[in-house]
Amino acid sequence: MARTTKRTGKDKPAVGVSRAPAPVYLLLAVLLLGAMYGRNLSGDTWWHLKTGQWIVEHRALPFEDPFSYTARNPVILHEWGAEVIQWAAYIISPSALAFMSVALISAAFMLAFRNALARSRHLLASFVVTAAGALAAAGVSEMRPQVFSFVFFAVFVLILQRFYERGGKIIWVLPPIILIWVNLHAIFLMGLVLIAIETAIAVISPPEWAKASARPRLASAGPLAAVGVVSALLALINPNGTAPYVYPFHVLGHPAASSLTVEWKSPDFHTWTGRSLLALYAMAALGLASLRGRPAARDFVYVAAFGAASLISRRHGALFAIACAGPIAVWLSSAIDEAASRLAERRLDVLAGRASWGVLAVLVGVLFVWRISDAKGKAPFDYMNTSEVFPSAACDFLEKVDIAGPMFNEYNVGGYLTWRLWPKHRVFVDSRQEPFFDGAFEEWMYASSCAAPGIWQEIFERRGFNFAVLSPSTPLASVLSDRTDWVRVFADDKALIFVRNLPENSSAISSAVSLLNRYVASDDRN
Repeated sequence: MARTTKRTGKDKPAVGVSRAPAPVYLLLAVLLLGAMYGRNLSGDTWWHLKTGQWIVEHRALPFEDPFSYTARNPVILHEWGAEVIQWAAYIISPSALAFMSVALISAAFMLAFRNALARSRHLLASFVVTAAGALAAAGVSEMRPQVFSFVFFAVFVLILQRFYERGGKIIWVLPPIILIWVNLHAIFLMGLVLIAIETAIAVISPPEWAKASARPRLASAGPLAAVGVVSALLALINPNGTAPYVYPFHVLGHPAASSLTVEWKSPDFHTWTGRSLLALYAMAALGLASLRGRPAARDFVYVAAFGAASLISRRHGALFAIACAGPIAVWLSSAIDEAASRLAERRLDVLAGRASWGVLAVLVGVLFVWRISDAKGKAPFDYMNTSEVFPSAACDFLEKVDIAGPMFNEYNVGGYLTWRLWPKHRVFVDSRQEPFFDGAFEEWMYASSCAAPGIWQEIFERRGFNFAVLSPSTPLASVLSDRTDWVRVFADDKALIFVRNLPENSSAISSAVSLLNRYVASDDRN
């Protein structure tokens, strides 16, 4: 029976469900597969895999970058553990890596759904909130180490929620988790942020169980603070020492990093992932408006803090969706119950409930069928990584032609070139960013864009580049095409290769032109 009063947002409803039936879990699993098995363009996957391979083969960590000749800063290997795991999955099968990545981020949202249902005891509210959050986070479902962090983050949220409800020693599970997490990704810092938020909330508004103590603030905030300190100290037990604490701020503090890296930009509300995030905001607002009285302070802090973070960075949208699934489901359940109460007066509540689930099932089915159709004929790894946009033919060409370095290349394809051409060729720059700051990173920006008259010539002469791999749309490609001191030896819709026109390169240029002519003739016959 529908409730006839609004919820306060501070306690669980008197009636409701605590477990989802199997068909609901199946529907959610299908939705998550349709959302997370998506196409994400990222050159990072390639250098992650190559780093994992290097670590396994050398049984060491490459603090001095082996893949480039320009890295001037130490390599911060905050993802080394995940890179090894992902390389091992890739060795089994590239498809295994793709499905592992989908499974990890899907598991994070399954945990978020479980938390939402446990808190709201409202099946429909929990499902739609989790679904909107998952769709909003689909843009970060890449085959990269970050997917491990989403699972750990969801586990932290669940454990801290349980401590808030019951107290106990459950939170002492968190330090050992941090000890593992710090070697998988720098997002481990968000686990410490969660502990800090809970500690502050416990000081301001202690949980109910702590109020039976003579010192409720100490009873709740004390253990949280202790766990936070121990976790922060254990996080220092990693090959990089204190570097994982500094790395994110160093990268994000660089003037160009946030503008170049899509995941650190503000969300684009013209995309379907951005609109899903808007839907999540709308659910929170609708739920808040329907509550009787003020929401629980803890819930409001969570939504305000992580909601603000999601507006700053697209990657934080996933953290917002996971951390706030519970609070938003609690709030939204009030609005749904109020609507159901009004429909019950006309005996339409049961019909409306069934219709809601029917519509959700159809929408999930459409998403899943579209995804399967879109992925048809493509290997899972190549589909998820949009592998066809990378310069594979250019790399085939460079593998067959003996052209010496040093090489100039563009930032976006540096990881792929490392994957294909190392150790024969080392890259000039790639999307790891931090190793190249205050050097090759800025030089790539200035040279490829021809930012000022003569700047590319100065950089090319100083670096002594012998050949360059460029995108056809890069301004520098147009400039080199019109010059006689550079020869274009390869061209397709993904890359152009230019070689310096020098006597010592004449043999390489001749063989390259001959090989290129054979390719053209073969294409004409086909």
